[in-house]
Amino acid sequence: MKFLLTPISKNCRTMFLLKVILFFIVIYWALKSIGRIFLPILFNQATQRVNKQNSYKQRKEGEITIHFEGDHPTKKDKKVGEYVDYEEIKD
Repeated sequence: MKFLLTPISKNCRTMFLLKVILFFIVIYWALKSIGRIFLPILFNQATQRVNKQNSYKQRKEGEITIHFEGDHPTKKDKKVGEYVDYEEIKD
């Protein structure tokens, strides 16, 4: 229990600080290396997915498409409140 109460020497603090800095440098380097490998793959997959979704939207010249929205509920169906008439009173 005495070792917990003794002050830490400057040498020990310096070594701890160096270990922490080295740890963060190694983590940074590892993430950077992994990112160089996997990020291009992820970007290619994302762009392929977007291109696939947009490919059906492209129409030929003169092609006509009609979209019906009759079955969807409208915003006017919401009950906002009761309308109350009022009169202006002039003094």
